Amino acid sequence: GRVAWVLDSLGHPRLTPIPFDGAPRFARPYFADETDVIVQVTTGHRWRIDPATGRVTQTTASALVPWDGPPVRLPADRLVVADGPGLVRAVDPMRGRTVWSHDVGGEASLTGRPPTVLPVPGGVLVAASRNHGVELDARAALDGGPLWRSGRRFLPVGSVDLSAADHDGATVYVPGDGKLFAVRLADGRVSWGVDLPPDGSGWRVTAGRRGVLAWPSEPAAAEPPLTAVGRLAGRFPVGPDPRRLPASAAGVYDAWVSRTAPLLLLDPDTGRVRRRLDLPAGPTVAAH
Repeated sequence: GRVAWVLDSLGHPRLTPIPFDGAPRFARPYFADETDVIVQVTTGHRWRIDPATGRVTQTTASALVPWDGPPVRLPADRLVVADGPGLVRAVDPMRGRTVWSHDVGGEASLTGRPPTVLPVPGGVLVAASRNHGVELDARAALDGGPLWRSGRRFLPVGSVDLSAADHDGATVYVPGDGKLFAVRLADGRVSWGVDLPPDGSGWRVTAGRRGVLAWPSEPAAAEPPLTAVGRLAGRFPVGPDPRRLPASAAGVYDAWVSRTAPLLLLDPDTGRVRRRLDLPAGPTVAAH
């Protein structure tokens, strides 16, 4: 349980307070395994860090736009990273060179958010955010060539985070904006799309052989806190009694912490909910 090493966003092997807004910071998503730690710094650089020592072993120019999702590992020791609103690169982390790159094109319709990526059999799935929805594409791991003969596919949602998606080898299940889509990996065809319950946000999925599990990383409160405030304020028609304020504050807190996280089991062929479990979330719920 001891801290092995510390590295700040200035490259120092210590924790340095950042006193001003323009100071370098790490992007929230990152990649880590037993051989590499890959992070993005807001100065427009990508760092490769030795996971054993915390030493920065490589610095590469990258986009200024912070990553929306983490890089992913592909076979043959390749790492796929977003490098701007419409560009992904497969890089060799050991040598720091680009193996292939893919520009999604159509710059005028891009929202400015960088793509997110997901490793799939034979390649990588790329989700590009556009003004009219999200564009999905599948690229080959070897050379970045297209895997779908029919071309890219479109999902009518505002945003998608592929780090929250999963696949079962034949179908990839993609959550986004309160919906869940099943997309065939063979040709990109959307098999089905369903609405997820309004019981939370940040939905994530795990695909199994007999079903698809879905749950929100941020469960909703049983009663929205603002609704609770309005309800409690109605008890003070003239003015609040200071002696009752602690109990009222406790009521608002209870409205927030009295949450349940729905766990859904969906049919992989139809998207129909087979079973639902409502689990107590508590004030510090986290789903990974």
